[in-house]
Amino acid sequence: MKFGEQVVKYRYIILIVFVVLFVLACVLLPKMIKSVNYDISSYLPADYSTTQGYNFLSKNFGIYGDVEIGIRTSEIEKLRNSVAEMRKVTGVSMLIWEEDVDSIVDFGLMEETDEQYQKMHSLFTDGTNHLILVTLDHGPSSKEALASYNGIADILNRDFGKGNYFSSGMTGQAADLFENTINEFWKYALIAVAFVIVILILTTNSVTEPFVLLLTILISILLNLGSNALFKSTSIVTFACSAILQLGLTMDYAIFLLHQYRLELQKTPDPKVALSRAIPTSTKAILSSALTTVGGLLALMVMKFGVGPDLGLTVSKGIILSFLTVILLQPCLMLMLEKARVKTTHKCLDYHFKSPVKGSIKHRWIIALLFIPVFVVSLLVNVDSMPWSLKYTYVHFTKEKEVAEEFKTVQKMSNDMGQQVMIAVPLYKKETDTEGNEVYTYYIDEQYKLLEKLDSLQERDDTSFSLGLFAMLDKDKEYDLYNLVGIHTAMHVDELVPLIVENQDMIPEEYAGMINSYLSNGYTIYTVGINTKYDVESKEAFAILDEIRATMNDLFGNYGQTYMTGFTQGAYDFAQITPTDNMWVSIISVIVIFVILLFTLRSLKFSTVLVALIECGIWLNLLTQWIFYGGTINFMCYIFIGAVQLGATVDYAILISTKYKEFRKRFEPRQASYMATTQSSMAITTSALIMGAACASVAMVTSNTIVQQLCTLIARGSLISAVLVIFVLPALLVVIDRTKGHEIHFERTPNLRKFKFKKKQKNPNKV
Repeated sequence: MKFGEQVVKYRYIILIVFVVLFVLACVLLPKMIKSVNYDISSYLPADYSTTQGYNFLSKNFGIYGDVEIGIRTSEIEKLRNSVAEMRKVTGVSMLIWEEDVDSIVDFGLMEETDEQYQKMHSLFTDGTNHLILVTLDHGPSSKEALASYNGIADILNRDFGKGNYFSSGMTGQAADLFENTINEFWKYALIAVAFVIVILILTTNSVTEPFVLLLTILISILLNLGSNALFKSTSIVTFACSAILQLGLTMDYAIFLLHQYRLELQKTPDPKVALSRAIPTSTKAILSSALTTVGGLLALMVMKFGVGPDLGLTVSKGIILSFLTVILLQPCLMLMLEKARVKTTHKCLDYHFKSPVKGSIKHRWIIALLFIPVFVVSLLVNVDSMPWSLKYTYVHFTKEKEVAEEFKTVQKMSNDMGQQVMIAVPLYKKETDTEGNEVYTYYIDEQYKLLEKLDSLQERDDTSFSLGLFAMLDKDKEYDLYNLVGIHTAMHVDELVPLIVENQDMIPEEYAGMINSYLSNGYTIYTVGINTKYDVESKEAFAILDEIRATMNDLFGNYGQTYMTGFTQGAYDFAQITPTDNMWVSIISVIVIFVILLFTLRSLKFSTVLVALIECGIWLNLLTQWIFYGGTINFMCYIFIGAVQLGATVDYAILISTKYKEFRKRFEPRQASYMATTQSSMAITTSALIMGAACASVAMVTSNTIVQQLCTLIARGSLISAVLVIFVLPALLVVIDRTKGHEIHFERTPNLRKFKFKKKQKNPNKV
């Protein structure tokens, strides 16, 4: 028994299996949503500074998630009570605000007249605006960290009202992304479905057909989302984009099976027989399309940046699930609704661009010659070394909130502290002597040399602040730590620091928070604020990091590893990883697609032209970004679009090229190109419109700048590729081909009406 006949015969069993899988996916869906990872920086490779620094700080200083909160209030007593409650929230490991800074004065390390104290105190308050630093016991985007953040937010909302405070930092950003993404996901999913329904109604012959097509793909999408629960986590970019990409990329699979079924119905009146014949024919074409799409997406698997493999694997899995759902489930639904399909038949759009395609073939040499400079110019915009190439953004994941003038200061305090860089350097080495005693070797002089560098950067106005234990201590001052040792005694820093380190557990609780936050396991940390006049993604900011890193390595390289992490360091690492990832994704995606085309078309020249045409579409898409959107693009979008657009839209070119080769067995190149293009144009248009509408719906709603930009690029790219394939590819096919002398050419056929010109044709045999 043939495959198609088996599907028809066992359709009820297949239907039951899919119902069970659908229910299981719905059960797993909440687990998948909870495992969504909103910390983009966590996908950096383990050997990059951001990851190493984060792992070190979390292990040694308990700094996992962090929240920087800015509050505008003059009610200090109410704020004090709120802070006391926030300290008790489950998961809060440390909280520092202005009174913790004041405790350093009480402890005896600073005086209110000290310049260092005044600088530090001004970071936390100006009398009306207040800053609170919170660190958490769990990773920034974990459900525990988000629960802690929500507990803090509940206290602030109750005491000061929502909108009267601002938050930043890893967990604050993760919480905003979580709330916005979950709320927006269902909105843009519904909008996308609405757009697709309208397009399907206009391009199908029955009221029931859009329902069957959409239900088939939506079930495969839910199966894909639910199966993501089997992964440890799913990135926010993958969660936000994968469903819409799967909808846009695979709807044409369902449409192709439907169209093949209609063709078979013209040969037999029996729906079961027609469907059993349509399934194997459609399976071959759909599988070829799925392989090219998966081939492009799997190129993302070579990326060092983990979001690429995450997105590539998830969407590829979705493509495979859609393929299985279309060839197995869709026939069951079609047979169930066959009578309703017949009763609700109506006319649909059926436009084939006959005149423009004829014009393209007629002026093929002009189009081919114009294609070359367009190809070159669009390529040059995408060469990183060129001065006019696109500029990348790295860590701006959400749009900046517009606030009233009176809240801009407190918002800035929160954002500035949330974008700091944290560095960790060795403070001492602990060894055991021959008698079993612990011996400490301190690197105090090196700490002050590092501070000299940080101070010089601040004098140059490159940094705005430097926080740390040694930033609070005057090298030449004598200190009296009666609160620690119980007696009055004068000591310098070289005596004071060992005393604090070796008696760290004995520091009274009211003073311990600020001091202990800077010391752990032989290391001390500094918090450095990059001046906000420099964008965190700018070359100037990166140069400042390089200066600090060079000084750290020079001073402490012989004593142990140094660490640097934070918002600006994340941007720095993203900038380092982008060129390599983009190069490999581009190369591998082109190679994979080219090989698939060679097997499909069995022609080197056709495969080369098709890849060149789709690559040109990608570059034109990015050229449009350069012209109309300020020449900037998120680095992830820049890397992803090449693989996604290539894999998604090369099907358009394959559809026309395979038909062209089939027609070439009987017709000469011009005739074959015309017939192949006009017969395929409606399917390509429908597919491109669905992809464009689905992705545009996300771009209109989402506040996530990465998701918005990526979906805009995919929507625009699908339309650009469709235009190139319908209006440029016919000309190129004729240009690269040659007549063999025995082909048929008809001036008039049912598919080729005579093309009318203003002037009479001299040679009526020309198209």
